[in-house]
Amino acid sequence: MEQVFQVIAETPQRTYQLLTKRARRLRRLAEGLDWPPNLWMGVSVQSEDQFARIDDLRQVPAAVRFLSCEPLLGPLSGLNLQGIGWVIAGGESGPNHRPLKEEWVTEIRDICREAEVPFFFKQWLLYGTRHALGVEKMKDAMWSVDPAYGVQYRDPKDVQQQALDLEFGPNTDPLRRMLLEFIVGRPGGRMVEDLSQYTLLETVYRPSQVISLIEKMRDDKVVATEPRRVTKKTRVFPYAEKPGQGELLLG
Repeated sequence: MEQVFQVIAETPQRTYQLLTKRARRLRRLAEGLDWPPNLWMGVSVQSEDQFARIDDLRQVPAAVRFLSCEPLLGPLSGLNLQGIGWVIAGGESGPNHRPLKEEWVTEIRDICREAEVPFFFKQWLLYGTRHALGVEKMKDAMWSVDPAYGVQYRDPKDVQQQALDLEFGPNTDPLRRMLLEFIVGRPGGRMVEDLSQYTLLETVYRPSQVISLIEKMRDDKVVATEPRRVTKKTRVFPYAEKPGQGELLLG
């Protein structure tokens, strides 16, 4: 452990996040360690019977103390965030995943909002199924968690790991970038229905967001469409591929 902390201290240009389930052992070791300012320390809290881990974490002199409520297996009513600087929550993944209830997530969100602690919600189970109806239903639930005040989601398919701030409306900039890369990847462009299927199965977004985004990309001269009116049967090209147009814009 001392060697790990030494490496962290010697690389101050980076921020390290360490996570453990052994909160009591962490507390016992903490006094004998030299805590660098670029180290964030967290504990896993998946259910209410693990609240004691938070008490142990509070006694650790880390620059930032955080909770990883993932996979969230039950409600965390009465969660005390004194001394905590960040909360992460998310569902369990895999074919035999245990269910995640929406009210568990919204309760944690509200507790964080009241305590003015940043809240990062990572995922519902979006990639445990390839059935289109199942994925679409889960996405509808995910985007309904907090459409007014903003819950951040991170898209695992987005290589830049851009956070999505949903306050006042979804930020579709990552989808714009990914769709353009998908369109450029096939000579002759792609049909909107193909873009919608890609969006459903390969991104965190919903197919209903595709047409309005393609219209905006067309108006911004990032893509061209045939015909101009965008429907599911419209073909979308990189802007330069349409005869008589200018250079390709990668937006």
